[in-house]
Amino acid sequence: MPVTPVMPASRLARIGALVVAAAAFSPLAAQSGAQAAAPAPVVFVTPAWLAERLSDPSVVVLHVAQNRHEYLDGHVAGARFLWPGAAVRSTPDVSVELPPLAQLDSLLEVAGVSDRSRIVLYGSGPTTVARAFMTLEYAGLAGRVSILDGGLAAWREEGKPVETGERPVARGKLTLHPQRDVVVDAAWVQSHAGQSSVAVLDARSPEFYTGANAGGMPRPGRIPSAVNIPFTSLMGAQGKLKDTTALRELFTAAGVRPGQEVVTYCHIGLQGSLLYAAARQLGHPAHLYDGSFEDWSHNTSFPVATGEKK
Repeated sequence: MPVTPVMPASRLARIGALVVAAAAFSPLAAQSGAQAAAPAPVVFVTPAWLAERLSDPSVVVLHVAQNRHEYLDGHVAGARFLWPGAAVRSTPDVSVELPPLAQLDSLLEVAGVSDRSRIVLYGSGPTTVARAFMTLEYAGLAGRVSILDGGLAAWREEGKPVETGERPVARGKLTLHPQRDVVVDAAWVQSHAGQSSVAVLDARSPEFYTGANAGGMPRPGRIPSAVNIPFTSLMGAQGKLKDTTALRELFTAAGVRPGQEVVTYCHIGLQGSLLYAAARQLGHPAHLYDGSFEDWSHNTSFPVATGEKK
């Protein structure tokens, strides 16, 4: 189906659209500590929430897995297979980038996604699922795509229906309206880094953030203005995201203010996607620096910092 290109929406318009969509797409069970001024975008939903809506034909559940065998061996009843390898591409310059929109449009249509679909993602790897979430927000589906908190393990633990094999799926009819400001480049980061209105968040482990481990990059260290919120610190027990109160405490400890605009990055754009999803859960206007430190460290005109942040 055609992909309709649009100029990036203003930040205010984008947030307003998300609030309207969230009202229709009921949120994750209420969590203490959330501010009541405006509903946060719906990012993570519970197994109970999904089970209540599983028979709704507008709800499309996508099992994100590196191979089809994992999906065929057992998945949420009615879920469709989504291979993440088709939702990313590598270039001679960086390991992970967004695919062409026409390719993404076709991939989603084959999975039965249409213009009225409400999508729930899950899979075995939280960063891979978060990457898919960010990609669909970039495609213009923000407010209509969420992540099943805890994935298939949480679904099974609560005794929800699981099936094997694969059902035939009718092709969907989808037109994408990309929100291109979801993903930013090095020039954007360089021009916004250090501004009080923007927080740059590094999702890597501390050893990479400080430069103690170069991680295979040409220059060790970090973007100088970045603060460290390791992606592993976002996860609680049983593969679930920490609750909103705990997430907000992590962000506050890193100096991120409620509602502040954030840009996340990591090695190549996977771990940073989970931090992006957490930021969205907290209601932050968020971007992913898709080239991440792989891109930044290769360009010697961009500064890097090492050691503990002072």
